[in-house]
Amino acid sequence: MLSEEREYYLIKAIAAADKAFSIHTLPIYFYELATYLDLYGNIEIAKKIYAGFLDMQTKFKDDKKLGILSEFFYNDLAVDEAIKDAKSKIQ
Repeated sequence: MLSEEREYYLIKAIAAADKAFSIHTLPIYFYELATYLDLYGNIEIAKKIYAGFLDMQTKFKDDKKLGILSEFFYNDLAVDEAIKDAKSKIQ
């Protein structure tokens, strides 16, 4: 069971990941959303979102409209590790 404080911050993190994805459709945001849902205990929903992340990531091409933003996130975050983790979560 989550403490009230942890639950509060997980709900905030879920909302932030959802909002970030609505602004910039980077697949990594979908992975982050799945991770937070998994921590929150929504494992079945998280699995679907992990699968969606994997599908989106295989189709993702860094269009230059995202430019420096996507470059920043994809250089800063371990996308390859996220892919491995997501694959392990849906098995």
